[in-house]
Amino acid sequence: MKIYLTLFLAWMIATCNNNQEEKNDCSEVVCTMEFRSISVSLKDKSGMPVSLDRFKVTATETGKDMTRDVNDLNWELIRQTGNYPIFGDEFSKEYQNKEVEILFEGFIGNDRIANLTFLVGADCCHVQLIDGQLEVVLDI
Repeated sequence: MKIYLTLFLAWMIATCNNNQEEKNDCSEVVCTMEFRSISVSLKDKSGMPVSLDRFKVTATETGKDMTRDVNDLNWELIRQTGNYPIFGDEFSKEYQNKEVEILFEGFIGNDRIANLTFLVGADCCHVQLIDGQLEVVLDI
C-alpha cells in the first residue's frame, strides 16, 4: 500500500510541474480580440468622482513611465467618472506570465492627493489585477 501511495504522490508532483510549464506556454492559446484595461475609481467622501488635473503611473522597480496617453475627449470622460486607467492590454505581451508593481499618483494642482500601489500582470492574453484596491475614497 505504501508503494502505491508513494507512486501516487510522485505522479501528483510531476503533474503539477507539467501544468505550470503548460501555463507559461502561450503558443497554442487562442485569445479574444477584446481590449482589457484596469482602472482605479477615485471618489470623495460624499461619493462624487474625483477630477484630477493629471495622473502618473510608474513601474516601481524600474521607474518606467506607464501612463496611458489619452486624447482630450477621453480625458474629459475620465475626469467626469473618476475612473483612471492604470494598466491595459498594451502591456500584455511585455508582462505575459509576469507581475509588476505599479504606482498610481493623482494630482490636483501641484498637490499629490492619491498615492496608490498595485500589483498587476498578464496571462497569455490579457492584463489582470493581482493585488490592490480599485475603488478608493479620498479624504479631500
